[in-house]
Amino acid sequence: EGMSVGVKPPLLDWQLVNRTASVTVDAMLQAQQWMATCCGFMVGKTSAACLAVARSQALESTPWCRVLTLAYDHGLWYR
Repeated sequence: EGMSVGVKPPLLDWQLVNRTASVTVDAMLQAQQWMATCCGFMVGKTSAACLAVARSQALESTPWCRVLTLAYDHGLWYR
């Protein structure tokens, strides 16, 4: 598993990170289901957690703001 269980990406410069977020399991599962239903991609737990945060940030942002997240794992491991 990845960042969802605390594995930190080795290429990330943590000096540049000024904020982190936590996600509930329910929010992660909802984001995972949304991605599968809406876009046809089954993402893994870490990607779904990142997506959940990105979606909440996008809802709280101004219209000119863009939010980017990366989906770097798939859900095939969890079948």
